[in-house]
Amino acid sequence: MTKKILLATGLCSVLLFSFTKKDDTTSSEKTNDLMDIQNFNAVEKFMLDPKKSKVEWTAKGVGKQHNGTVDITTGSIFIDTKQITSIYAFMDMKTIKNADIKDPGFNKQLTDHLKSADFFNISKYPSATFKLKKATRLDVPEGQVNYTIVGDLNMHGITKSVEFPATVIFGKKKVTATALLTIDRTQWEVKYNSGNYFQDLGDKLIEDKIDLKLILEGNVQ
Repeated sequence: MTKKILLATGLCSVLLFSFTKKDDTTSSEKTNDLMDIQNFNAVEKFMLDPKKSKVEWTAKGVGKQHNGTVDITTGSIFIDTKQITSIYAFMDMKTIKNADIKDPGFNKQLTDHLKSADFFNISKYPSATFKLKKATRLDVPEGQVNYTIVGDLNMHGITKSVEFPATVIFGKKKVTATALLTIDRTQWEVKYNSGNYFQDLGDKLIEDKIDLKLILEGNVQ
């Protein structure tokens, strides 16, 4: 009788060990699978490099054209498996510059005018921001326009939605994005010498459309 009890106890121990070992293996496999999923779907944060991120602008008038830059001083891009989930860019309007006028005095005269209340009134509105609302990825080879971007551009105290195509290149440690868009400055109440608001401007007329090139480069955090 004692032998039978010992045999039964031993058999139960073997079965219990087998089931316990099987459960441990399953748990380990599930943990590894979960880690793989988490790594695959990991959201990466890229901080914008202020030395390489900027906005290039081009404005036109009657028989004239000027171009320059505005610095992007901070911002970030969040990416989840090559899908952009967030973009934020902070533009310091005090850094607005002209790039085509070589005469220092005339150059300063123009940039001071752009900073004045006639245009961007930077004493009251010293910054502009862009915040992503939606990024739609296009199925094209890398290096081509591969995103449609929709976001809010806040400038001159006014927020308006803008939409534009963008080319985004993903690297291991950084991401770069370039985009071309055209905005109507009067939507942000920048109306100086606009033909839609003033008459008989002659050669003083300045077009409402401003061409912008957005250049972003972010490093992984």
